[in-house]
Order: sequence, then C-alpha cells, then structure tokens
Amino acid sequence: LQQALADILAPKSQVMLSIRKASETTAQVENAYLALLSRKPTDTEKRRWAASGLESIEDLVFALLDTQQFIFVQ
Repeated sequence: LQQALADILAPKSQVMLSIRKASETTAQVENAYLALLSRKPTDTEKRRWAASGLESIEDLVFALLDTQQFIFVQ
C-alpha cells in the first residue's frame, strides 16, 4: 500500500500531472477530485479544504484516498 501511495504521489504520475495542469489551488482541488473520485468537489468540500490550513495538494490526495468513496482493491 505504501508503494502504491508513493506511485500515485510521484511528480510524473498521471494523477499528479492531471492535478498540476491547473495553476490555481482551487482548480487543483477540482482536478484532484475528478482524478480520484470522478466528480467535482461540493461547495462544502471546497470550504473545508480552504479552512483546513493545508496547502499541499499531496495532503489532499492522501485525504481523498483515505475516504470511503475511494476503495483500493488489491
């Protein structure tokens, strides 16, 4: 599982390339949701991210991977 997470967070992974296409944080958050959950974030999710104080998009990716909506089947 740790290797899978490292692969996903790698700078040249498809997920991170998709996220980093956007230059603004708001657009990166939207791209992360689209890449990992196949949907846009709700207004509540956007507000929670903004209020979290976190700035690292990697933290968001890790949080999304740790949700009930994302299931990793090995």
